[in-house]
Amino acid sequence: MDLKKIINFPTSGIDQTLNHNQPVLEKEIQHRKSSGEIIPLAISATPIIENDGKCQGAVIVLRDLSEIKQLEEKVRRSE
Repeated sequence: MDLKKIINFPTSGIDQTLNHNQPVLEKEIQHRKSSGEIIPLAISATPIIENDGKCQGAVIVLRDLSEIKQLEEKVRRSE
């Protein structure tokens, strides 16, 4: 699967990770599934830097925030 089909690299910050060695920490993004459902995700990206200082790739972690968002909504309703 091509990650670029799921995540917009410029807006998520992954481009900055790959091109400028800048990590992304827990940035919240929205992913729209083919069914139209929107899934809230937290993204973190850490560059893999070679000895010459160039980024050779990145470790990217996606975390589904759906359950957390549902619990937050329940708390808001109960207040």
